[in-house]
Amino acid sequence: MQKLKVLQFLMCAGGIYTCYLVWGIVQEKLTSTQYVFEDGKRKFNFFVFLNLLQAATAAVLGLVLAFFSGQCRFPRDLLVYTQVGITMSVGPMFGYWALRYIDYPLLLLSKSSKLIPVMLMKVVLYRVKFGIHQYISVLLITVGLVGFSYKPRDEGGQGATYLGIFLVFVNLVFDGFTNSTQDDVVKKHKPTSLELMGWNNAFSAASMVLYLLASQFGGWSAELSEGIAFLQHNEEARRDVITFCVCGAVGMLVIFYTIRTFGTLTLVKITLTRKMMNIILSVIWYNHQISTTQWTFAGFVFIGIAVETLYRPPAPKAKKP
Repeated sequence: MQKLKVLQFLMCAGGIYTCYLVWGIVQEKLTSTQYVFEDGKRKFNFFVFLNLLQAATAAVLGLVLAFFSGQCRFPRDLLVYTQVGITMSVGPMFGYWALRYIDYPLLLLSKSSKLIPVMLMKVVLYRVKFGIHQYISVLLITVGLVGFSYKPRDEGGQGATYLGIFLVFVNLVFDGFTNSTQDDVVKKHKPTSLELMGWNNAFSAASMVLYLLASQFGGWSAELSEGIAFLQHNEEARRDVITFCVCGAVGMLVIFYTIRTFGTLTLVKITLTRKMMNIILSVIWYNHQISTTQWTFAGFVFIGIAVETLYRPPAPKAKKP
Protein backbone atom coordinates (compact mmCIF):
# COMPACT_ATOMS: atom_id res chain seq x y z
CA MET A 1 0.00 0.00 0.00
CA GLN A 2 2.82 2.38 0.89
CA LYS A 3 4.59 1.63 -2.41
CA LEU A 4 1.37 2.40 -4.29
CA LYS A 5 1.09 5.78 -2.54
CA VAL A 6 4.70 6.60 -3.41
CA LEU A 7 4.09 5.63 -7.03
CA GLN A 8 0.93 7.76 -7.15
CA PHE A 9 2.81 10.74 -5.70
CA LEU A 10 5.63 10.38 -8.24
CA MET A 11 3.08 10.20 -11.05
CA CYS A 12 1.28 13.32 -9.77
CA ALA A 13 4.46 15.34 -9.24
CA GLY A 14 5.95 14.15 -12.52
CA GLY A 15 2.74 14.93 -14.41
CA ILE A 16 2.49 18.46 -12.99
CA TYR A 17 6.18 19.20 -13.58
CA THR A 18 6.13 17.84 -17.13
CA CYS A 19 2.88 19.52 -18.21
CA TYR A 20 3.53 22.93 -16.73
CA LEU A 21 7.24 23.17 -17.43
CA VAL A 22 6.56 22.43 -21.11
CA TRP A 23 3.48 24.72 -20.98
CA GLY A 24 5.60 27.58 -19.60
CA ILE A 25 8.36 27.19 -22.19
CA VAL A 26 5.85 27.13 -25.05
CA GLN A 27 3.87 30.06 -23.61
CA GLU A 28 7.01 32.19 -23.49
CA LYS A 29 7.82 31.19 -27.06
CA LEU A 30 4.33 32.12 -28.26
CA THR A 31 4.52 35.52 -26.59
CA SER A 32 8.06 36.46 -27.62
CA THR A 33 9.14 34.61 -30.79
CA GLN A 34 8.82 35.83 -34.34
CA TYR A 35 7.57 33.03 -36.58
CA VAL A 36 8.94 32.74 -40.12
CA PHE A 37 6.60 33.23 -43.09
CA GLU A 38 7.35 33.49 -46.80
CA ASP A 39 6.99 37.28 -46.67
CA GLY A 40 8.98 37.78 -43.46
CA LYS A 41 8.75 37.26 -39.69
CA ARG A 42 5.69 37.96 -37.53
CA LYS A 43 4.80 37.57 -33.85
CA PHE A 44 1.77 35.67 -32.62
CA ASN A 45 -0.41 38.41 -31.06
CA PHE A 46 -3.77 36.66 -30.81
CA PHE A 47 -4.07 35.93 -27.11
CA VAL A 48 -7.86 35.93 -26.72
CA PHE A 49 -7.90 33.39 -29.55
CA LEU A 50 -5.13 31.41 -27.81
CA ASN A 51 -7.02 31.50 -24.51
CA LEU A 52 -10.14 30.30 -26.35
CA LEU A 53 -8.29 27.29 -27.77
CA GLN A 54 -6.87 26.49 -24.32
CA ALA A 55 -10.30 26.66 -22.66
CA ALA A 56 -11.99 24.66 -25.43
CA THR A 57 -9.40 21.88 -25.14
CA ALA A 58 -9.82 21.67 -21.36
CA ALA A 59 -13.63 21.76 -21.68
CA VAL A 60 -13.74 18.93 -24.20
CA LEU A 61 -11.32 16.77 -22.20
CA GLY A 62 -13.11 17.38 -18.90
CA LEU A 63 -16.65 16.85 -20.19
CA VAL A 64 -15.78 13.78 -22.29
CA LEU A 65 -14.13 12.10 -19.29
CA ALA A 66 -17.05 13.16 -17.05
CA PHE A 67 -19.53 11.68 -19.53
CA PHE A 68 -17.76 8.32 -19.79
CA SER A 69 -17.38 8.13 -16.01
CA GLY A 70 -21.11 8.80 -15.54
CA GLN A 71 -20.50 12.13 -13.75
CA CYS A 72 -21.66 14.65 -16.35
CA ARG A 73 -24.60 16.78 -15.15
CA PHE A 74 -25.73 20.06 -16.70
CA PRO A 75 -24.88 22.96 -14.34
CA ARG A 76 -27.79 24.35 -12.33
CA ASP A 77 -26.59 27.89 -11.63
CA LEU A 78 -25.97 29.27 -15.13
CA LEU A 79 -25.42 32.84 -13.89
CA VAL A 80 -22.57 31.82 -11.59
CA TYR A 81 -20.91 29.70 -14.28
CA THR A 82 -21.25 32.64 -16.67
CA GLN A 83 -19.49 34.90 -14.15
CA VAL A 84 -16.71 32.36 -13.74
CA GLY A 85 -16.42 31.99 -17.50
CA ILE A 86 -16.02 35.75 -17.96
CA THR A 87 -13.42 36.18 -15.20
CA MET A 88 -11.50 33.14 -16.47
CA SER A 89 -11.43 34.82 -19.89
CA VAL A 90 -10.57 38.36 -18.82
CA GLY A 91 -7.97 37.63 -16.12
CA PRO A 92 -5.28 36.00 -18.29
CA MET A 93 -5.42 38.91 -20.76
CA PHE A 94 -3.86 41.18 -18.14
CA GLY A 95 -1.03 38.67 -17.80
CA TYR A 96 -0.40 38.75 -21.55
CA TRP A 97 -0.55 42.58 -21.57
CA ALA A 98 1.98 42.62 -18.72
CA LEU A 99 4.51 40.91 -20.98
CA ARG A 100 4.72 44.13 -22.99
CA TYR A 101 6.49 45.70 -19.99
CA ILE A 102 8.22 42.87 -18.12
CA ASP A 103 10.07 39.69 -19.06
CA TYR A 104 8.77 36.18 -18.49
CA PRO A 105 10.77 35.33 -15.30
CA LEU A 106 9.38 38.46 -13.61
CA LEU A 107 5.88 37.54 -14.79
CA LEU A 108 6.25 34.09 -13.18
CA LEU A 109 7.62 35.59 -9.98
CA SER A 110 4.80 38.16 -9.82
CA LYS A 111 2.15 35.49 -10.43
CA SER A 112 3.62 33.53 -7.53
CA SER A 113 2.68 36.46 -5.27
CA LYS A 114 -1.08 35.91 -5.28
CA LEU A 115 -1.25 36.46 -1.52
CA ILE A 116 -0.65 40.23 -1.79
CA PRO A 117 -3.76 41.29 -3.79
CA VAL A 118 -5.91 38.71 -1.96
CA MET A 119 -4.93 40.01 1.49
CA LEU A 120 -5.19 43.62 0.37
CA MET A 121 -8.75 43.13 -0.89
CA LYS A 122 -9.84 41.30 2.25
CA VAL A 123 -8.31 43.90 4.59
CA VAL A 124 -9.72 46.91 2.68
CA LEU A 125 -13.15 45.52 1.78
CA TYR A 126 -13.95 43.11 4.59
CA ARG A 127 -11.65 44.22 7.47
CA VAL A 128 -10.34 40.65 7.75
CA LYS A 129 -7.53 40.13 10.26
CA PHE A 130 -4.56 37.93 9.41
CA GLY A 131 -1.92 36.14 11.45
CA ILE A 132 1.53 37.65 11.99
CA HIS A 133 3.12 34.99 9.77
CA GLN A 134 0.95 36.17 6.86
CA TYR A 135 2.11 39.77 7.26
CA ILE A 136 5.72 38.53 7.40
CA SER A 137 5.04 36.56 4.23
CA VAL A 138 3.67 39.64 2.41
CA LEU A 139 6.67 41.70 3.55
CA LEU A 140 9.13 39.10 2.21
CA ILE A 141 7.25 38.81 -1.08
CA THR A 142 7.04 42.59 -1.52
CA VAL A 143 10.73 43.13 -0.77
CA GLY A 144 11.60 40.27 -3.11
CA LEU A 145 9.49 41.61 -6.00
CA VAL A 146 10.74 45.19 -5.65
CA GLY A 147 14.36 44.03 -5.41
CA PHE A 148 14.07 41.57 -8.32
CA SER A 149 12.42 44.14 -10.61
CA TYR A 150 14.59 47.13 -9.65
CA LYS A 151 16.59 48.71 -12.46
CA PRO A 152 19.43 51.20 -12.03
CA ARG A 153 18.62 54.73 -13.18
CA ASP A 154 20.95 54.50 -16.15
CA GLU A 155 18.88 51.57 -17.53
CA GLY A 156 15.52 53.36 -17.23
CA GLY A 157 12.10 51.79 -17.74
CA GLN A 158 11.33 51.36 -14.02
CA GLY A 159 7.83 52.84 -14.40
CA ALA A 160 7.00 50.41 -17.20
CA THR A 161 8.23 47.52 -15.06
CA TYR A 162 5.93 48.46 -12.18
CA LEU A 163 3.05 48.88 -14.63
CA GLY A 164 3.69 45.30 -15.77
CA ILE A 165 3.65 44.04 -12.18
CA PHE A 166 0.40 45.97 -11.56
CA LEU A 167 -1.20 44.26 -14.58
CA VAL A 168 -0.15 40.87 -13.18
CA PHE A 169 -1.81 41.75 -9.87
CA VAL A 170 -5.03 42.64 -11.75
CA ASN A 171 -4.77 39.18 -13.33
CA LEU A 172 -4.44 37.68 -9.84
CA VAL A 173 -7.47 39.63 -8.56
CA PHE A 174 -9.58 38.08 -11.34
CA ASP A 175 -8.11 34.67 -10.46
CA GLY A 176 -9.06 35.24 -6.82
CA PHE A 177 -12.65 36.06 -7.78
CA THR A 178 -12.77 32.96 -9.98
CA ASN A 179 -11.44 30.73 -7.20
CA SER A 180 -13.82 32.10 -4.54
CA THR A 181 -16.81 31.70 -6.88
CA GLN A 182 -15.73 28.14 -7.69
CA ASP A 183 -15.55 27.37 -3.97
CA ASP A 184 -19.12 28.63 -3.60
CA VAL A 185 -20.27 26.43 -6.49
CA VAL A 186 -18.60 23.39 -4.92
CA LYS A 187 -20.29 24.03 -1.55
CA LYS A 188 -23.76 24.52 -3.06
CA HIS A 189 -23.89 21.99 -5.89
CA LYS A 190 -20.99 19.62 -5.19
CA PRO A 191 -19.87 19.05 -8.80
CA THR A 192 -17.14 16.51 -9.45
CA SER A 193 -13.67 17.71 -10.42
CA LEU A 194 -14.28 16.73 -14.05
CA GLU A 195 -17.60 18.61 -14.16
CA LEU A 196 -16.01 21.70 -12.61
CA MET A 197 -13.11 21.62 -15.06
CA GLY A 198 -15.35 20.92 -18.06
CA TRP A 199 -18.16 23.42 -17.45
CA ASN A 200 -15.93 26.26 -16.20
CA ASN A 201 -13.83 26.05 -19.34
CA ALA A 202 -16.89 25.57 -21.56
CA PHE A 203 -18.47 28.80 -20.28
CA SER A 204 -15.11 30.56 -20.55
CA ALA A 205 -14.74 29.41 -24.17
CA ALA A 206 -18.31 30.48 -24.95
CA SER A 207 -17.71 34.00 -23.60
CA MET A 208 -14.57 34.35 -25.72
CA VAL A 209 -16.34 33.06 -28.85
CA LEU A 210 -19.03 35.71 -28.34
CA TYR A 211 -16.41 38.43 -27.86
CA LEU A 212 -14.37 37.39 -30.90
CA LEU A 213 -17.45 37.14 -33.14
CA ALA A 214 -18.76 40.50 -31.93
CA SER A 215 -15.38 42.17 -32.51
CA GLN A 216 -15.03 40.49 -35.92
CA PHE A 217 -18.45 41.52 -37.24
CA GLY A 218 -18.41 44.81 -35.32
CA GLY A 219 -15.29 45.79 -37.21
CA TRP A 220 -13.06 46.75 -34.27
CA SER A 221 -10.86 43.63 -34.32
CA ALA A 222 -10.18 40.77 -36.73
CA GLU A 223 -8.37 38.63 -34.17
CA LEU A 224 -10.45 35.52 -34.89
CA SER A 225 -9.85 35.41 -38.65
CA GLU A 226 -6.25 36.62 -38.37
CA GLY A 227 -5.45 34.08 -35.65
CA ILE A 228 -6.88 31.24 -37.74
CA ALA A 229 -4.96 32.42 -40.81
CA PHE A 230 -1.72 32.67 -38.79
CA LEU A 231 -2.01 29.03 -37.69
CA GLN A 232 -3.10 27.85 -41.14
CA HIS A 233 0.06 29.23 -42.72
CA ASN A 234 2.63 28.38 -40.06
CA GLU A 235 3.17 24.77 -39.00
CA GLU A 236 5.57 25.65 -36.17
CA ALA A 237 3.07 28.02 -34.56
CA ARG A 238 0.31 25.44 -35.02
CA ARG A 239 2.44 22.81 -33.28
CA ASP A 240 3.25 25.18 -30.41
CA VAL A 241 -0.41 26.08 -29.86
CA ILE A 242 -1.45 22.41 -29.82
CA THR A 243 1.30 21.61 -27.31
CA PHE A 244 0.29 24.60 -25.16
CA CYS A 245 -3.39 23.59 -25.11
CA VAL A 246 -2.82 19.87 -24.48
CA CYS A 247 -0.28 20.45 -21.70
CA GLY A 248 -2.60 22.95 -19.99
CA ALA A 249 -5.62 20.62 -20.17
CA VAL A 250 -3.77 17.48 -19.02
CA GLY A 251 -2.08 19.52 -16.28
CA MET A 252 -5.51 20.51 -14.93
CA LEU A 253 -6.51 16.84 -14.78
CA VAL A 254 -3.36 15.93 -12.87
CA ILE A 255 -3.96 18.80 -10.42
CA PHE A 256 -7.52 17.62 -9.68
CA TYR A 257 -6.29 14.03 -9.24
CA THR A 258 -3.53 15.21 -6.88
CA ILE A 259 -6.01 17.15 -4.72
CA ARG A 260 -8.38 14.18 -4.56
CA THR A 261 -5.59 11.71 -3.71
CA PHE A 262 -3.27 13.69 -1.45
CA GLY A 263 -5.03 16.96 -0.55
CA THR A 264 -4.30 20.61 -1.23
CA LEU A 265 -1.18 20.86 0.97
CA THR A 266 0.67 18.31 -1.16
CA LEU A 267 -0.39 20.18 -4.28
CA VAL A 268 0.90 23.46 -2.80
CA LYS A 269 4.32 21.90 -2.13
CA ILE A 270 4.54 20.51 -5.67
CA THR A 271 3.37 23.80 -7.18
CA LEU A 272 5.84 25.85 -5.13
CA THR A 273 8.84 23.87 -6.39
CA ARG A 274 7.40 23.77 -9.91
CA LYS A 275 7.21 27.58 -10.06
CA MET A 276 10.85 27.86 -9.02
CA MET A 277 11.80 25.32 -11.69
CA ASN A 278 9.76 27.27 -14.28
CA ILE A 279 11.78 30.42 -13.60
CA ILE A 280 15.11 28.55 -13.69
CA LEU A 281 14.15 26.76 -16.92
CA SER A 282 13.02 30.03 -18.54
CA VAL A 283 16.33 31.70 -17.66
CA ILE A 284 18.34 28.78 -19.08
CA TRP A 285 16.18 28.13 -22.17
CA TYR A 286 15.86 31.74 -23.32
CA ASN A 287 19.14 33.06 -21.91
CA HIS A 288 17.67 35.74 -19.64
CA GLN A 289 20.31 37.76 -17.80
CA ILE A 290 19.57 37.41 -14.08
CA SER A 291 22.08 38.77 -11.56
CA THR A 292 23.03 37.12 -8.27
CA THR A 293 21.23 39.92 -6.46
CA GLN A 294 18.02 39.20 -8.39
CA TRP A 295 18.27 35.48 -7.56
CA THR A 296 18.59 36.48 -3.90
CA PHE A 297 15.44 38.60 -4.07
CA ALA A 298 13.62 35.79 -5.92
CA GLY A 299 14.54 33.63 -2.93
CA PHE A 300 12.80 36.17 -0.66
CA VAL A 301 9.60 35.72 -2.67
CA PHE A 302 9.63 31.93 -2.42
CA ILE A 303 10.52 32.00 1.27
CA GLY A 304 7.54 34.31 1.79
CA ILE A 305 5.26 31.95 -0.15
CA ALA A 306 6.58 28.99 1.85
CA VAL A 307 5.90 30.81 5.14
CA GLU A 308 2.28 31.43 4.13
CA THR A 309 1.51 28.02 2.63
CA LEU A 310 3.47 25.62 4.80
CA TYR A 311 3.46 27.23 8.25
CA ARG A 312 0.64 26.16 10.51
CA PRO A 313 0.30 28.12 13.78
CA PRO A 314 -0.02 25.88 16.84
CA ALA A 315 -3.56 25.23 17.99
CA PRO A 316 -4.47 26.91 21.26
CA LYS A 317 -4.17 24.63 24.25
CA ALA A 318 -7.37 23.58 25.88
CA LYS A 319 -7.92 25.04 29.32
CA LYS A 320 -7.82 22.61 32.17
CA PRO A 321 -11.07 22.39 34.13
